[in-house]
Amino acid sequence: MEVKKTSGNLSKMAIYEMTKSPEIQKLSSVEGQILEITDWIIYEDVDSEGEAREIFSCRTKEGETMASNSPTVIRTFNDILDCFEPEEISKIKVVGRKSGNGRTFYTVTYVG
Repeated sequence: MEVKKTSGNLSKMAIYEMTKSPEIQKLSSVEGQILEITDWIIYEDVDSEGEAREIFSCRTKEGETMASNSPTVIRTFNDILDCFEPEEISKIKVVGRKSGNGRTFYTVTYVG
């Protein structure tokens, strides 16, 4: 695993909770919700087929951890960082959209 970006100096426990814990939920499961995030991480890991995948993971104010390997989520979160850093990213909304072929894909938008 290679850490690419984080919200700050994360403890080893925080990194574990956001990268390896079996309690991590899919970001897509909270479509339409606004998440108050306390920490986030973008990292690269190897999937079950041996392919390197970039993953976005965040921890909410309520202590839940959400993650996504969607390139769209990762790209749009990086766009948010480019626009608002060094401001703390505290709230994002999970948005589902339909592609041209009718498949649902997910992204995030900055709300504060």
